[in-house]
Amino acid sequence: MEYDDGFLSERYHSPQATGIVPSWLPTVLLMIFIIVLSTRAWTGFRASLRKDERLAPKAPHWVPGFGHALEFALFNGSFLRNLRHYHPQGAFEIQLFGRKHVIAYSTPIIEGVVLRDDDAVRSNYLSSLIRRNIFKMSPKLAAKKSEDAGESFESVMQALQRSDEIANVMSKAFERTLPDLVSFMPTLIDQHPWERLTTVTPFEGSPPTVETSLYPLIQSYLTHITATALLGAEFLENNPSLPADLHTMAAALPLLLTGLPRWIPLPRLTTAHIARHRLLTSLDTFHVALANHLSETPQAPNSGYRDLSDTSSYITTLTTTLLKEDSASVQDLASTTLQILLVLTTRLSLLSFWLLMHILSSASSASTPLSPTSTPSLLKTILTETPPHARASQPKTSFAIAPPPRLALDLPALSDNCPTLKSGLIECVRLYSRSWEAREVLHPFAVLTGDPEAKTMVLRKGEVVAVSHWLAHTDPGVWGEGKEGAAVWRCERHVKSKALPSKTSGKDKSTSEKSSSPKQKAEWTTVMFGGDEDDDPGLLALVEQTSAAFVAGFLALWEVAPAKGGKWRVPRAREGGFGVVALPVGEVGVTVRRRELGGD
Repeated sequence: MEYDDGFLSERYHSPQATGIVPSWLPTVLLMIFIIVLSTRAWTGFRASLRKDERLAPKAPHWVPGFGHALEFALFNGSFLRNLRHYHPQGAFEIQLFGRKHVIAYSTPIIEGVVLRDDDAVRSNYLSSLIRRNIFKMSPKLAAKKSEDAGESFESVMQALQRSDEIANVMSKAFERTLPDLVSFMPTLIDQHPWERLTTVTPFEGSPPTVETSLYPLIQSYLTHITATALLGAEFLENNPSLPADLHTMAAALPLLLTGLPRWIPLPRLTTAHIARHRLLTSLDTFHVALANHLSETPQAPNSGYRDLSDTSSYITTLTTTLLKEDSASVQDLASTTLQILLVLTTRLSLLSFWLLMHILSSASSASTPLSPTSTPSLLKTILTETPPHARASQPKTSFAIAPPPRLALDLPALSDNCPTLKSGLIECVRLYSRSWEAREVLHPFAVLTGDPEAKTMVLRKGEVVAVSHWLAHTDPGVWGEGKEGAAVWRCERHVKSKALPSKTSGKDKSTSEKSSSPKQKAEWTTVMFGGDEDDDPGLLALVEQTSAAFVAGFLALWEVAPAKGGKWRVPRAREGGFGVVALPVGEVGVTVRRRELGGD
């Protein structure tokens, strides 16, 4: 019997039959390649035609319609750093979904844009986008500004940031719970709530020791303290996954900002959508119960919240103001609360982690890539300057089991009288903060550039000027290069000496000279958090005070060493130029035990 070779070839060897490669796929791939290559060549040619040196240099892109959006979302850090290298003029222009964005990182340009208070710029461009896309606030409330119908919203946000009440509540919580940060218990039911979300492995022997991962422990603990100070104890009892969900969202902020839907197959996007939905649902339930609690005729609670009397006055004020004056929905209240929670907990947790890592790694004989100038004396210096303001002691007892240590914190003194600790915190903000500010240009104007060859830069109507404080803080042209340059963490970088006036007469010369000796102070100078109009000096002070208090209290109470006898190594920061604070790459395994303390 003869077989038809053509039939067999068509049946068993055609792409349609085998399903390996469809016949149309090579054509589609070739068309995509041609379109991408043509777009890059065309945009590069147009960028080369820009001869006006007063305009920001334009970066060519590959994908039509999207512009630089994919690179900005997926490879944010390396993408922006490379463009800064190729365009040292202090700013450069990129395209995001067809709109021109001027990325500014030069201090004169930043000051010329951010400090402008006339009608040439619209200041709430980025904050409105963040509220809508990341926190799912309604466009009506998200777009409100302080000069129009949103006065009540902005005033509540600013009052929240400027007050000392939350800092005082958190300080008392540190004094009460930080001595018991680790329970040394092997079973989950006996552990503290913040331990249950991490892996804490106790070791047998004396003194009691546990092995854990440092950042998850810090993040879980500080999220519990912050959320309890804001929302009360019952919220965390009803939502124990809060720390994990906030961490999942923080890791995907650039993707959430783009507004991409959940089904797009991008890393971390789907899990971030799920975590945000869970957070907003839990906050919806909380605000319904809180509104009922604050009403003149409250009904019997049926949502799992029995007593909301420990809710902070700021959240109650926020609820009352937005519901009555701005006619906001419960969903808007949940979105606003989520924004406050994520910003505070993420900044506090990550800055505390990075500061602890650099201080602890200074005790290792091996230098680290990010802190080669650190010396073993740094930890000793911190432990010498903080005890007057972070006092840890062990109460005396006649019983076999000793009570937990006692901790007393003085938040203002830790900020004012501990220059090494504060300078280290400022240096962490400089190196790891990832916040942005943005202004939409409504009328063209010129700003100084600081470049002697191009004295001014013209910003045109319709452009969005996005200020990257991270790019400014790590600019080698400002902070230098080499072992003490922009990419290196130097604790003493922000310490200044100020001479104090003499308070004695000229009769006692030695006493006079001693009293007029320089006093060291740590100053913020040009380092700032950034973060558009929702940021405020009060928020800066809150994070600064609580982070310094936690680090000082932690070091006073606990001894930490690398797990499995390893050496300290500061982890690499996750690439990404947008977000709150840079996340660490990988885990930092440590062993933790109590520090030996003196009696009262």
